[in-house]
Amino acid sequence: MGEVQHTEDLKHWLRHAQVGPLAWNSSRAGLSEASRKPTVQATAPPEIAPDTPPPPSPTWSALGLVTRSSTLRDTLLLSETYAAESIPILILGETGTGKDLLARGLHDLSGRGGRLVPVNCAAAQRQLFAAELFGARRGAYTGAVDHRRGLIHEASEGTIFFDEIADLDPEAQGYLLRFLDSGEVRPLGDTRGERVETRVLAATRRDLHALVASGSFREDLYMRLAAVILVLPPLRDRLVDLPLLIEALWLRAGGAPEDRETVFTPEVLRELRQRPWPGNVRELSHVVSRSIPLLRARGAAAARARIQNRAGLGWHDGSHGQGQARSHPASSGDAGSAAARMDSGGGSGRDPALAPTDVTPPGRASAISPSPHRILAKDPEGNWPESLLRNALDVAKGHVPTAARILGISRSQAYRLYKQLRGSRG
Repeated sequence: MGEVQHTEDLKHWLRHAQVGPLAWNSSRAGLSEASRKPTVQATAPPEIAPDTPPPPSPTWSALGLVTRSSTLRDTLLLSETYAAESIPILILGETGTGKDLLARGLHDLSGRGGRLVPVNCAAAQRQLFAAELFGARRGAYTGAVDHRRGLIHEASEGTIFFDEIADLDPEAQGYLLRFLDSGEVRPLGDTRGERVETRVLAATRRDLHALVASGSFREDLYMRLAAVILVLPPLRDRLVDLPLLIEALWLRAGGAPEDRETVFTPEVLRELRQRPWPGNVRELSHVVSRSIPLLRARGAAAARARIQNRAGLGWHDGSHGQGQARSHPASSGDAGSAAARMDSGGGSGRDPALAPTDVTPPGRASAISPSPHRILAKDPEGNWPESLLRNALDVAKGHVPTAARILGISRSQAYRLYKQLRGSRG
């Protein structure tokens, strides 16, 4: 009986689901089967690369806005974002940074069928600005002998670009504000107005915030113009673009591609990177375009010497200009005699053949060396002496664009200075 009981106990143990040998063998078999299966490693999902911004449109390089600078690239990409919109855009940047080129690019990328019509606010005459902007009917004012279309009508279905908007007369600011509010144009002498659809762009090199705070610029006009603000960096903040810009400017000025590196050697490029570039890309353009004729006439060594000689350049930082003024002791009123000394090569220590010249319109002043005027240009406070402005205008025989070349400034700046000069004389 005990033997039979032992046999039954053994069978019970052998059949036990948890501790019996059959269960153990089963688990081992499972382990063995699992060990034969390939192990699957848990892997993290692949990292998603951050969005890489697309390259700027070829429109910009065609206009001369070539860059490797992330700052300018961001501005160009932002411009493309808003190019096709109707909201106004305000372009800020120092003189010579390419504000007009950015405006041209915005218009080209907008897809608008109308024209880009620039308005030089620095040269706008207060009494005639409304007629220029809105047009006039015959007899609306003295001299209005025929119907006249305004600039806004000219820009219908296109873009109107107010350059140097900060220099706009307060009364003229009111005229522009009225149009931005209503979109309506009523020519002078007419009793009816009509709506004109056009895109509004504006640009300035001045600090509009400061002008608004001082009361020189209307705050409500600023708010309407600055729906989007685009800022162009100065050349000194994008020196990585120097080789690109020089290549583009060289080809645009008609230089042979194989000659460029003989003039703009690594040594010359290093020297150019040390300059402050107050005139920005426009100043660089002058440097490049002046070097090509000299290369053809005198060779690469003379062209390099001309570039590396700061006194032969059209723009200077303040400290350099003051140093040159001390080396040529002449007051601003003696600019003409200083010019004669410089043109003759006396007192400058330079080869007179390297003296810069300007081409003037037929019937205007003869070729003039702008360098002496620029060297003796501003007083220690950074202002242009009236005698120097009058002297430049006399030499240019009253032609403001020629006076601008003599002084080494833009046309709009020259018009503004001479407008202030007329105001100061009452």
